[in-house]
Amino acid sequence: MREPMRGAAPTVALREGNDLVLAELRDGGLVRRSRLPGCQVRGLRAYPVRIVRHDHGVSVVVASADGGAPVHVADGVGGAFATVPASPATDPQPGQYHVLRDGTTVLVGAEHWSTPLGRVRSVHRFPWGATAWERIDVPDRYLVLGATSTSEEPLVLTGGRLEPPGRSGEERSVPVLLTPAPAGHGWREIDPAGWGRPSGGRRGRMQSALVVEPGTGAFVTAVGAGNLWCATTEFGLWWEHTVLHGMDSADRSWSFRARSNDIVAGRPSVTADGATVVMESGQLWRYGRGTHRWTATDLAPVLRGLLPGAPGVAVTDAVVAGDRLLLAVGPSGQELSRATVVCSLRPDGTGVETLYDAADPDHQVRALMA
Repeated sequence: MREPMRGAAPTVALREGNDLVLAELRDGGLVRRSRLPGCQVRGLRAYPVRIVRHDHGVSVVVASADGGAPVHVADGVGGAFATVPASPATDPQPGQYHVLRDGTTVLVGAEHWSTPLGRVRSVHRFPWGATAWERIDVPDRYLVLGATSTSEEPLVLTGGRLEPPGRSGEERSVPVLLTPAPAGHGWREIDPAGWGRPSGGRRGRMQSALVVEPGTGAFVTAVGAGNLWCATTEFGLWWEHTVLHGMDSADRSWSFRARSNDIVAGRPSVTADGATVVMESGQLWRYGRGTHRWTATDLAPVLRGLLPGAPGVAVTDAVVAGDRLLLAVGPSGQELSRATVVCSLRPDGTGVETLYDAADPDHQVRALMA
């Protein structure tokens, strides 16, 4: 039985030819469309398309075909989008862009340089309504990979604290989150490895014979609410292995779960009750406050029914909308997964509803927003 989603209409970013189209989904159709021409929309894992709703409107992060600034901003879906000014990047790679709750755009990696402990990256920000980029000073002992924010913390940097090389001579880092110290004097660390062993305390063994020790690497992404955090580290030649971290700074507890040959679809969701993560394989992982452990539900059998004849399914984006999930799904087995169906369902896999089915193979779903 179909059960409609309640609340605001879901928003999708679709590839149409060489353009990116933003639209709301209503009754299986697209309304209030905005078109962003000249975008690199054919699928780059290193630079995925993202739609972010914030205090001032909507920002879309998508690689530009001409190498220009990839962040487009507007008051809302259906409005006219403007582009933030070109970044201060000096390296050929444009760096990673992130959008905070107050509309600030953060650029990580416009510049790279070497230190005695390893390579590090610059951090710049472009506040909403600003006219120029601002540099954020971070000590060289930190490798910053990303940025996020919460209602309590307007800026949180994700990454790792560089450590002296071990016996093998390889570079080492400890995953940490950084928040500005009071009055702007330095940075405070959220360092779960400093809290002691994680729940279970086991290594993460990957199919490639890679063994990940607890408290190693650098946080790539993080989402938080209050004292609860969900953060990820990535390992492997192509960053194809993911380690999920559930952390509660109130009782200084943490737990991690290694996923081999699987990556996070979209971004994790964190509420006061716990964290929810959907993987590309269709596995849903939950970390409950106070449980100190991860539990899984396999949604793949249900999702396969949306793509008859496909060898398997791949989830390319996921959003938690109240008590339901919003997923972009496509056939698996492709070098770069491309979604053609948008659906909603309950976290237990019931109440599936198809919200959009792109019959034209050139219309591919690149990102979702609830």
